[in-house]
This record gives sequence, structure tokens and C-alpha cells, in this order.
Amino acid sequence: MDWQTRKILIYGKTYPEISTRYVETVCTGGIFEEDGSFVRLYPIPFRYLEEGRQFKTYQWISARITRGGRDQRPESYKVDLESIETFEIVDTGPLRDWAERKRLFLRPGNVFGSLEELRARQEADGTSIGMIRPKAVQDFYIEKKEKKEYEKQVRKRDEILSQGDMFRGLLDHEVPDFKFFFKFTCDDPACRGHDVSVLDWGFYELYRKTRGDTDWFGKMKQKVMGYCDSSHETYFFMGNLADPACRNVFCVSGLFYPKKTGQLALL
Repeated sequence: MDWQTRKILIYGKTYPEISTRYVETVCTGGIFEEDGSFVRLYPIPFRYLEEGRQFKTYQWISARITRGGRDQRPESYKVDLESIETFEIVDTGPLRDWAERKRLFLRPGNVFGSLEELRARQEADGTSIGMIRPKAVQDFYIEKKEKKEYEKQVRKRDEILSQGDMFRGLLDHEVPDFKFFFKFTCDDPACRGHDVSVLDWGFYELYRKTRGDTDWFGKMKQKVMGYCDSSHETYFFMGNLADPACRNVFCVSGLFYPKKTGQLALL
């Protein structure tokens, strides 16, 4: 394999999936330092990495990476986990306008006018990651998973976690019985509206913080929709599914929501 050391700015991680080989893995998105193009790092057993190798959102890392494996999407790379080093975090700026983050991410080739345009690019050249700016976000909601899907995930989790003699320091793995969705429209004549699932780990962490409240989802929804209001310049990080039969299915893998220029940050 052709391994190379690259510097990458992380923008998000998906909720951990249970794995027979790695116990659990996350799909991690970022951009290369050299040209700002997107990269997908998978699989990463994030919670099982050494403490010094665990990284935060919008943090620079370096790692030895290579193409290959079963994931043939053009942005996908395997990682030498022992090579991961962490560096500085790119913060939001004093006015929370994300000036430096915008400079790094909002580049030609990264941002698409609509989900329709991103899907067309995927069909043309295999592009599987992109940012879109929705025209309007109508709703953020949850749906219960189908019983068979949920029970299958729980069985797989239980089988792996029962192998205590094989793995040291196994962590509890919660299988959510629901999915998060955004309902939105694009500024595109071909757009008929979208209902897209959210895989971003940060949304599930927000759920953990609020679920003890009586109206936990109401409070969570208020916070999430606040990121999509008129005071923010909101973009979705979109990534498609690895299954070749579902390559045209894109999910929200992260949220990019700088304050609009000229508006004061909320304290």
C-alpha cells in the first residue's frame, strides 16, 4: 500500500457503529491542508484510541493514510491509527463568524448549489462528500427505527460486548432506537424538498445532555433549529452511503453554522 502522511482538519464524526473487528467505529470527515479537498477516514475506533490520539471537531491532525480496502469512494482513506497526532483547534473567532473556518471550508469544489447538484456530480464522477446551503430548513424531527433493524443492531452489540475475555476495557455502547432527520428545500428549480437522516455524532451527544428533561426533544429541537435560523449562514456537510446500491443517498454528516457577518454573537 502507498502510505503517506497528511495533515487534515476534522469537521465531524458519525455516531459509532458496532464492529466485529474494531468493537465500534466512526466515519470521520475532514479536509486536506494542501488544497482543502474533502477526505473520509474510516474505520476509526475512536473511543478506543489512546487519549493523546483522540481529536475534536475542527482540530488539525496528521496521520499516515492510504487508499484501499472495500470502500472505493474517491475521498475514502484507511488510517494508520498509531500515527495519529493532534494539533491546534480552529476556533469560531471573536464574533463567532467562523472567519477562518469559512476560509478553509467554503472553497470552489466543496460547496454545491443544492443536493440535486451534488447528486448529479456523484453520478458523473463519484463525488461522495460536499457542502450545501439549504434555502430553508422546515423541520428537525425523529423517527423510531423499525423493530427488526433495532433488534438486529442490539443483537450484534450484545454478541461483541459479551466477548469480555477477548477485549480489554470494553465500553458500553448505546444503540438508539430512533433516527434524526432534517426537512429542507434547496434553491434549485428541480428541488421538490428533502427529508434527510442525520448521522453526526454531535446530535446524539446533544440528545444525551437533554434526554433527562421532560420535554427533551422540544429543547433539543429549539437548539438545533436555532443553528438554522436567519442569524446564521447555515450549511450541511453531506456524505453518501458506502453501499454501491445506495450511492445516491446522502445524509447530513455535520452542520456548519457561522453567524452572519455584521451580527453580534449571542453570549
